[in-house]
Amino acid sequence: MLLVSPFRKQLMKKALTALVLAVTVVFGLAACSPSAEPIELTAGTVVIDVGTPDEYGAGHLDGAINAEVQSPTFDGDVSALSQQRSCR
Repeated sequence: MLLVSPFRKQLMKKALTALVLAVTVVFGLAACSPSAEPIELTAGTVVIDVGTPDEYGAGHLDGAINAEVQSPTFDGDVSALSQQRSCR
């Protein structure tokens, strides 16, 4: 059986924690990078802001419609939009 000193165990835990944190940060930043090509919006494009009404009030894209994703009425709100507009 291999015996490891308490100091060495603590050092290995810190190194492993730092490695996991670094990998998480790298992948998190990669996921947030802007897309290579901008999305082209046409006159018929519907943009839905799924933030809270306060977040929507603090700023949103021009023409965006607020439908809070955590609202109990979210499914009905989105269904109503698809009936009002021709959604693809």
